[in-house]
Amino acid sequence: MIDSERPSRHVPVEDRAQVKAFASELKALFDSVGMSQGAFCRVNPTIDKGTLSRYLNGKRVPRDRWLLDRLFALRVEAGTPLNDQARDHLVEL
Repeated sequence: MIDSERPSRHVPVEDRAQVKAFASELKALFDSVGMSQGAFCRVNPTIDKGTLSRYLNGKRVPRDRWLLDRLFALRVEAGTPLNDQARDHLVEL
């Protein structure tokens, strides 16, 4: 199978304004957990640093909620959970 025939694990990035808004919020959430991208990827080996970087800068959008859910969990573990309104806002983006 050649690369162009492989199904993408990412959502197509068509609506740039919406993607920029999501990436901005995702980056703020990621920054709030106080981990470097490298440290996050070492603890979560299912994602590599390049992919995480593309998500945070809006070049790719994750297909599912795994990344958001992991960041939410890290906030809970740190004792700084997001309120329901903030959490719902991020999920709806």
